[in-house]
Amino acid sequence: MLVLIDENLTDEDIQLLADWRNKNNFAYKDQVIATPESIRVWLKEHYFSKPRMIFWIVFKGKKIGTIGLNFGDGCEIDSCMRGVPDGPGQIGLHLRSLMNLSFRLGYILNLRVLKTNIHAIEFYKKHGFIEKETSEIYMHMWWLGE
Repeated sequence: MLVLIDENLTDEDIQLLADWRNKNNFAYKDQVIATPESIRVWLKEHYFSKPRMIFWIVFKGKKIGTIGLNFGDGCEIDSCMRGVPDGPGQIGLHLRSLMNLSFRLGYILNLRVLKTNIHAIEFYKKHGFIEKETSEIYMHMWWLGE
């Protein structure tokens, strides 16, 4: 299940996001230590004040990850993060849901991933994304629809 993350997060939710961000630090260009305060600022500046959405991925009542949509330039998948290993296949299932939604809304879906994050690149390829271009840091990928 996808649950929209809004400004009514608890301190526990904020700490969970900080812990997951730190656990997955290798997947980010800026490898900083996240704190509850930095997560609050990040959400306010990057989600709550822009045409973006971020969702909890919930499996059997437990938050297991996040996934976001950025409606800035087209429609970009972002903040796709597995927090815990529960619910095999759930991240991909919800990625596909958002892929189908964006396609029905007429968007070409894109994303960027660190070139060094081979696991994520293979995950996105498995779900139909193709390489668009590569910069010094990122691989830019897109999905054109079924």
